[in-house]
Amino acid sequence: MKYWYVNHNATYIVVITTDKLFFGSIRKENRKKNQEVLDNNQVPDFLFGIPFSYIKKIESPLNNKNILIQYGKDSEEEFTVEIHKIKAEIIFELKNKLNQFEYKLEKPKVFKHIKPQFFSIVFVTLIFLWVYFLAVDIESGLIYEYSDGARKGLSNLFVGLAQLGTVKIILGYLFLLGVCSLSLISKLKNRTETEFLIRH
Repeated sequence: MKYWYVNHNATYIVVITTDKLFFGSIRKENRKKNQEVLDNNQVPDFLFGIPFSYIKKIESPLNNKNILIQYGKDSEEEFTVEIHKIKAEIIFELKNKLNQFEYKLEKPKVFKHIKPQFFSIVFVTLIFLWVYFLAVDIESGLIYEYSDGARKGLSNLFVGLAQLGTVKIILGYLFLLGVCSLSLISKLKNRTETEFLIRH
C-alpha cells in the first residue's frame, strides 16, 4: 500500500492498494488518528474507493493538477494533486498496478476535448431558432395560446420568451453565444499533452 498527501496543507489523501484506488479529504482534527491507521497499513474508512476492475480510463493532463478517473458504466471522479512530483508518482504507481492497461502520452482529440462546449453552442442555437421564429410569427400578428399538455412548461416558456421581440432575442442569443464561445476557446487553449491509462 502507498499513500500521498496531495495538497500543501495535507488535508487530501490518495491511497493505492493492490486492487483499489482511494481518495478523499481529511479533517484536521482527525489527522493523527488517520495517520495511525495508515501506519498500520490500513485504509481510513472515510475514503472513497474504486476497485481497479471497475476503472476504464485514467487521464492526467500535464499542464494542470487534476487526475480524472472514468469507471463503471459512465461514472467519473476527479481529484487535484497540487504537488507535481507527487502527481507523477501516483501515475507511475497506477501504471505499475494497472499493467494490463495501455499507456499513452498524447493530446486529446479536438472534438472530444471540446464536446461539452460544442454541444452547448448547438443547444443554445437550436433554442434561439425556435424562439426567434415564434417571435417573428407573433410580430406578424399570429397569436399563440399557452399549452395545457404534458410539455406545457417548456412550450409556455418559449412562447413567453418569444414575446420579448426579435431584437431582444437576437441580443440575448449573441450574449449566450459569446459566453459559450469563450468557454470553447479557453478549453482549446488548455488542450495539452495528457497521460492516458486505457483498459484494453
